[in-house]
Amino acid sequence: MRKFQALAALGCALCVGVSANLATAAPLTFDCDAAANRSSSITSPAGPSVRMKSILRAVSLQSGRIVPNAGIVLSSADNANSLGFQISLPAAGAQAFQLLLVGRADGKPIRQAIAEVPIANVIDFEMQVDAAGQGQVRFGTQVAPLRLGNLGLGKATVFCGSGQFRFENLEIVSP
Repeated sequence: MRKFQALAALGCALCVGVSANLATAAPLTFDCDAAANRSSSITSPAGPSVRMKSILRAVSLQSGRIVPNAGIVLSSADNANSLGFQISLPAAGAQAFQLLLVGRADGKPIRQAIAEVPIANVIDFEMQVDAAGQGQVRFGTQVAPLRLGNLGLGKATVFCGSGQFRFENLEIVSP
């Protein structure tokens, strides 16, 4: 848990491929389906304060050059700062995903494994950030404070690669 709290406090980025626009007024389900070695994503304007949450479930995995992965990232307008999470299959045939905090702090990429999650499990995720960049991130019952610098009017990106992943009860709200 200390590792999780320390990483969340840093504020963290992930480069994501082609995207479509997403507007969420109410919870929805995003069935993200990408063939082997392909990715898919949707984006939504977000900020300066935002709440993102979803329950992520792996439906099917594709083998290839790109490992099966999925996640959600909140990025600043200039992409210098971002924070989110990603699940990634560490090797073909693995029985668990790596749960990673991903992001960018002042332009420097961060990618840190924080836990292993069995493939059959769901990931219950929520992140809240106020206009000053203060907030918290939650995975299941674990909660950690976070600070995300220079968000402004940024964007939230929901993505997957080399597999089918279902984001249930997906909400991205900027009050």
